Amino acid sequence: MMIVMTMKTTAMMMKMTAMTMKMTAMTMKMTAMMMKMIAMTMKMIAMTMKTTAMMMKMTAMTMKMTAMTMKMTATMMKMIATMIMIIMMRTIVITMTMMTTIMMTMMTMTTIMMTMMTMTTIMMT
Repeated sequence: MMIVMTMKTTAMMMKMTAMTMKMTAMTMKMTAMMMKMIAMTMKMIAMTMKTTAMMMKMTAMTMKMTAMTMKMTATMMKMIATMIMIIMMRTIVITMTMMTTIMMTMMTMTTIMMTMMTMTTIMMT
């Protein structure tokens, strides 16, 4: 009877150990699944970071391009301004020459008039 009882108890103990083992296995499985999930989320975060970095790079490139274009336009404006200045200088020079020629003609006219006056005075006398 005692032997049977001991056997029964050992069987019960074995059953209990088996159950505990099963439980530990289940917990291990659960932890593994959780780890997998964490890894997946990390991967997703990394992917998003990569995409954001790429976008930032693209924006930086576009900014650089816009800056370059602005510089180009500024230089073009400068060139146009210089050209206008040159044209204005030319016009000023031309106007000055014209004025001088007009003045010269006026002077000649006055001289002619003076001579005419003298001639008339001589004639009168």
